[in-house]
Amino acid sequence: MVAYVAHQLHVSPESLQAYGHRIKTRTIHLQQVQIHLGFSKAMSPDFYALQTWLVERALEHDQPTLLLQLACDELRREHIVRPGLTRLERLVATARQQVYTETFHRLTPLLTAERHTVLDRLLQSDPATGRSVLHWLRQDASAHTATQLVETLKKVAFLLAAGVATWDLGGLNPNRVKWLAQLGWKTPTRRPVPCEAPMALVTDAWRPYVREPDGSLSGRYYELCTL
Repeated sequence: MVAYVAHQLHVSPESLQAYGHRIKTRTIHLQQVQIHLGFSKAMSPDFYALQTWLVERALEHDQPTLLLQLACDELRREHIVRPGLTRLERLVATARQQVYTETFHRLTPLLTAERHTVLDRLLQSDPATGRSVLHWLRQDASAHTATQLVETLKKVAFLLAAGVATWDLGGLNPNRVKWLAQLGWKTPTRRPVPCEAPMALVTDAWRPYVREPDGSLSGRYYELCTL
């Protein structure tokens, strides 16, 4: 490889060992390469634009490695010299944190008082069975029988009566909706929030939503706010 490059540059392979001993040589050559390829160094407006762009991508994909690769591809398309990986990793981490606030912001119009009541009832346990409505909705059909079919139809009727089919989720990317559905499917239905739960984990933007009118912590939002 060294011999091939040396041949392209019309110099001896041994002379490449001395390349860069003069610090300004590398700097000047780097600037010349950037000019030749039409690239520029990333400035503050570029980082802001990339951060905003990453939030939108994070609404589609939650994998950090994929977001990092997408960020590198975006910089290449915009002809911007890629900053250090540590800087990009911080941008990806910040975008993944901001996406929770953005998700809540886009879903806020759906969270009316009536729907709050509907969602709260999903978590209330039946005194007779000790199970919640959400637990019932999560249960898959275990066999192709008439009993299971009727049970599934009851669930569909329950969701239609609650108006779930009319909820407008158009403000969220379909991948984000799918991810939230999986989160709701897997998260335990009963997870107590202790009164001494650390508020330091909750950002300022979320704090108005984690307290009930009586001052107690809201189990509906605390866990999501700390993510």
